[in-house]
Amino acid sequence: MTYIFVIGDSIAYGAWDFEKQGWVQRLREFLDKKVEENPKDNFFLVYNLGIDGHSTEDWIDIFESEIKTRIKIANKYKEKSVIIIALGANDALFVVNKKEHNVPIEKYKENMKRIINLSRKFTENVVCVGMSAKSSEFTHYDDKNLVFSNENIIKYNQALKSVTKEQKIPLIETFDEVKKIKNFVSFDGGHLSSEGHNKVFELVIEYLINNKLL
Repeated sequence: MTYIFVIGDSIAYGAWDFEKQGWVQRLREFLDKKVEENPKDNFFLVYNLGIDGHSTEDWIDIFESEIKTRIKIANKYKEKSVIIIALGANDALFVVNKKEHNVPIEKYKENMKRIINLSRKFTENVVCVGMSAKSSEFTHYDDKNLVFSNENIIKYNQALKSVTKEQKIPLIETFDEVKKIKNFVSFDGGHLSSEGHNKVFELVIEYLINNKLL
């Protein structure tokens, strides 16, 4: 039995994937099928905790309350649990009128360390997923005074890489692999398309299987 908890933002939630509602939903469907095929030997539950617009700052405030109740049964029966952290894109957003990032990069690193350590209170199986590319060098959300930049996503991915290395946490990198796909973003240029989500799913499931987390 394995319980999987995905901590994330609107991409984890699956926004604008009109085919299967994101890579986390694909993970759930894949594992649900395993249970259906062999219920005696398989039992998986996937919790999608993706919240639109959330950064690491937001998640620090709610992390324990969101996980504590959901992981209770897994801990009661001493079942394996995995926490997957997929955060950073909203931290990397550039706020035009303030001329600064939504969450400064050093603060992002500090927050990720805190979230990793909070995760370790519940399970030893903690995995991070990197941020995916946007459609072009700059993706504007003018009505909200925000700008997505691939340049900044790369910087924040590098910061995430340094944190995971320091904390000895595995990192599933997605940026380069997703960008190889022809139509990897949705209509808004900032979220993944169905094809993009499918690639992230493939990378995540491959890691989970190869590292015997399922």
